[in-house]
Amino acid sequence: MVFIYSGTLIENIMVALCKYADMAGSWKEARECAASEGLPQVYHNWDAETYGACRAGEQQGVFKAGVFIEHRCICMPASLSAEELETRERKFREDNPDW
Repeated sequence: MVFIYSGTLIENIMVALCKYADMAGSWKEARECAASEGLPQVYHNWDAETYGACRAGEQQGVFKAGVFIEHRCICMPASLSAEELETRERKFREDNPDW
């Protein structure tokens, strides 16, 4: 498969990786991704409206004109239940309405 993209090499790589990234639609699906991929954390990316699994400290975002723009994400341990993840996210949003 060939990807044609008019960006830098790193942008081309990121676009290719994003095409194959496991995106989830909920905390439950994010936990399933984390379990299947052996990743310790799950996240909800508010800017991209996606959920997923990641390593500790891994940034979520996009490249625009060669500049990485970090997205707002809520990251938590994948060991928590989906219900606990939802509860903690709700509490965070209540405590930080302008986030």
